Formats: sequence, C-alpha cells, structure tokens
Amino acid sequence: MKLERLRVQDFRNMVQADLACSPGINLLLGDNGHGKTNVLEAIGLLALGRSFRRAPALVMRRHGQGGFSLSAEVEKGGLHHQLTFTSQGAQQQVRLNGKGVASLSGLAQVLSAVVLTPDAPALIRGAPEERRNYLDWILFSHQRTYASVVRDYQTALRARNQLLRNQCQDGRQYEAWEESLAQLGARIYRERQHMMQRMAQCMADYLHALALDPHGYGWQLAGEKGEGQMEDGTGQRETAYRQGLRQSRMADQRSGSTSVGPHRDDPHFVQGKRLLARFASRGQQKRFLLALKLAEAALLRARFGEAPLLLLDDPLTELDRDGMQRLLRLLAAGEQQLFIALCSEEEMTWPDPLVLRRFRVQEGDVQRVDG
Repeated sequence: MKLERLRVQDFRNMVQADLACSPGINLLLGDNGHGKTNVLEAIGLLALGRSFRRAPALVMRRHGQGGFSLSAEVEKGGLHHQLTFTSQGAQQQVRLNGKGVASLSGLAQVLSAVVLTPDAPALIRGAPEERRNYLDWILFSHQRTYASVVRDYQTALRARNQLLRNQCQDGRQYEAWEESLAQLGARIYRERQHMMQRMAQCMADYLHALALDPHGYGWQLAGEKGEGQMEDGTGQRETAYRQGLRQSRMADQRSGSTSVGPHRDDPHFVQGKRLLARFASRGQQKRFLLALKLAEAALLRARFGEAPLLLLDDPLTELDRDGMQRLLRLLAAGEQQLFIALCSEEEMTWPDPLVLRRFRVQEGDVQRVDG
C-alpha cells in the first residue's frame, strides 16, 4: 500500500497542504514546533482512525475553525482508493470510497500505519497500562472479534466493581459476573500471550540488525500479584482467575476495585531476567523499540498482504553513529513507505539507490524542496 497524495485543511496549524508523496522515503524537515509532527498525525488519523497523540478532534482543529478535513489517495494491490476523515462540530466521520468505515480492521485493509514518536519510551518505562493498551491495539488490528471480547470484559468488570463499592454481600450476584470475567479474561490473556510470542519471534532479525542479542531481549506477561505465565492453555488460566476472584472479594470490597484479571497484567520487556526499563541504557531501549515497531509492521504486512506505512518522529534521538547507520540501512532495505520527521538530515547517509522526497515544514506551511 502506498499513500500517493495527502490533502489537509484547517488541521492543527495548517491552513491547507497538498503533498504528492514518494512511494519510498518522505522526509519532513523543519525546526521544532513548526508542524512536522502534525503532518504525521494527519496521516495517522487516516490510517488508524484516531490521533496517536490521543487528542480529541476539538484540539486538532485550526484555531478559530469549526472543523477540519483530511483526504488521502491510496494505491493498494493495483487499485486506487479515496480515504477521507472529516470533523465538523461534534461529528467526525471516516469514509472509504464514499462509504463509512465501521471498524479499524476494515480501515487497515486499505491503509495501515505503524508510529514511533518521542513518547514511545513510555512503552518501556511507563505504567503497565501503556503496554496493555499497546498490545490490545495490535490485536484489534489483527482480530475483528478481539475488540468485542475486551468490551464484554470491561462491562463485567464495571458490574463487579459496582457490587464491591455497594458492599454487596450476596455471593450469587458476584458469581455471575466472576464467571464472565474468568472466561473472557482467560481469552484475553491467551490472545495477548500468543501475540507477544509472535512479536518476539518477528523481532529477532531486527534486534540482530540493530546489534542487540535476539536471545537476550523479550516480553514477559505477569499479573500484578506476580503470577507468571501459564503454558497449559486457557483452562488453567480460567480456573486461576475464577478462584482468585472468589478469594479476593473481601480485600476488593475494601479497595472498591477488582484486583485479579488481565486488566492488572504487565506485559513488560526484559533483558535476560532483568527489566529492560531498569537495566538497559537509553540507547539500548531505543534500539529495542525500533525492533518492536519494525516487527509490528512485519506482522501487519503478513496479515494484509502489503507493508504498512511507517511514521517516524525524530527516530535518531538516543542513537549513536552506529545505531543511526544500522537503522538507515534497515529502513532503506524495506519495501514500506516511510514518513520521517527530522530537524535536520546533516548526520544521515542514505544508501543508494533510493526514492526519496523532501518537504520543508515552516509555520504550518508544507512545501516540497529539492536536494
């Protein structure tokens, strides 16, 4: 899949922009604060259906405007598609070839993207919720039914939490919701564990290419109370959740929240047997994140038959010269279309031959430049 043309109107600090994109590498050059990330965010909205900055539509409108519009001309498998994202007042809509798009998985069949921003280290160093949300987002793209499983789990979780806050003493009321939590929770755990294993396998080559030992880095899935991975399938995990929920009722009543289940899991990253967040250098963490994102892109390619777009915001920070050159070789060798935001490309040496296009971003104005 290739983004051939991007049109933007009244988005962030951009009045209007029209980019004829390279099928290879597109560099967005300019000083900080001028709108490079805004261009990436516009592409991300069209590909993901949401802002990777987690911003509401109201914030993304240009100051003083009632809405914004984005459109993309996309080529996939020899076919051309028109994708639009519009926001007006309290309404927003994504349309593909004139028809509304109902789900992320439907959108990803035409245009998908993997994003790396300066906030990405929060995946390693941040709260477990960051990693759970990241893992679930990947699963939403790969499995249409997973989102409904998560929604049903959240419904049951809210119901049990309400019983806890009401100091309910009727065990029968708890049992119904706990049975749902155990069954749905075990499925969520299984799907997360399976995806983590797939990601780890896919990361191996990228870790090696970025000079990290592929056998020394990985993911582990553990619950908040320290329970480790279970390899005996969904049944054992379901039984453990069912027993844990029943045994924790009194303690959960005191806290007013449910302490057992996949909503408390931490899919943390490790270096050997140690937490990556504590023992790896910033440079090692950055290389690990790059391998993680490249693996995410590879799995999307396997799922949909074509490589997703890579949206990279200042990807060279915290990399030494060796790390930079290794990353540039990896990016140049791939078949995916890239959009890279940089203040400068002074330290970059791109391998030849390469289809590369440069855009200068200044105060929201985006212009193609030569050289």
